[in-house]
Amino acid sequence: MHSNFSKLNLATVLLLAASFIGCGKPEISEGTRITIVYTNDTHGKLEGCGCKHNSGGILKRAHHVKTIRANDTQLLYCDAGNFLFGSPEAEATQGKAQIAALNELQASVVNISEEDLEKGLDVFEQRQNEANFDFVSANIEANGKPLTSPYVMKKIKGLDVAFVGLCAPKNIMRSDSVKLLPGVHVRNPITAAQQVIPKLAKKADLLIVLSTCGDALDSTLAKNFPMINLIIGGRTFRSNADKPWEVGNTSIVRAKRNGQTLGRVEFEFSFDRQIKSVVAFEETLEADAPSDEAMLAVVQKYLPDFTDSAKNQ
Repeated sequence: MHSNFSKLNLATVLLLAASFIGCGKPEISEGTRITIVYTNDTHGKLEGCGCKHNSGGILKRAHHVKTIRANDTQLLYCDAGNFLFGSPEAEATQGKAQIAALNELQASVVNISEEDLEKGLDVFEQRQNEANFDFVSANIEANGKPLTSPYVMKKIKGLDVAFVGLCAPKNIMRSDSVKLLPGVHVRNPITAAQQVIPKLAKKADLLIVLSTCGDALDSTLAKNFPMINLIIGGRTFRSNADKPWEVGNTSIVRAKRNGQTLGRVEFEFSFDRQIKSVVAFEETLEADAPSDEAMLAVVQKYLPDFTDSAKNQ
């Protein structure tokens, strides 16, 4: 019996070793699909704008995300930054409602910008402790130390998906942007990327940068680091969720500001872990779209009078 057991173990080891030949990782199912859903520059806004087209609002967004998740339970929801403050709802709750809403959306990872630190490092730390998702920033330092992790890796459907966070340097921040807090320093994003991305690219099957660096700097990042598969950007008034800008092999996308639309990108992989196709979508959040009642209950814990303003216009 011992001899048979040893032979079985040997056969298993040989089979596993064979599956790792080539790229150094096991094969996956042909046509494996990774779904990325994202927002950027929401500025803490939860209410819809009340306009007919792309009304937005957290209740519409939640419905759309849950509908997409019904078809792909392992989708990854992320935010590119400028998500925590900037709206009356955020002011009223010090960002608590925004974190609770992202928890309800089952967010995976969010990038940090200087605006997300508006209320001070103590408040930011409190909000981070309330989150069920990861925060990333490769170039924001607080009191001489990294504010948070430079990247996070998610194992999805056998694939390693990496997210890196980058914030714009001070010269790109808008003149009306929140001033940097004492002790907060934003390192050059290109330098920070050089220290993280080449090493990470050796581990990741899909490498995504969450950025508040703006159009020009995001294009520079794509040119300098062709191993980046996707940049989800912000700090711009332009959106192109359904028509990515292609810089080499890198796709650059943005959804509409203030949560008016939701972006989605789907990557399809071959059995040898190579990207076969990339398809991008814009999820419009119309005024007559369904609202998510579970999200309404979450938000009303912090804002009892909150209503789906788009629904009531």
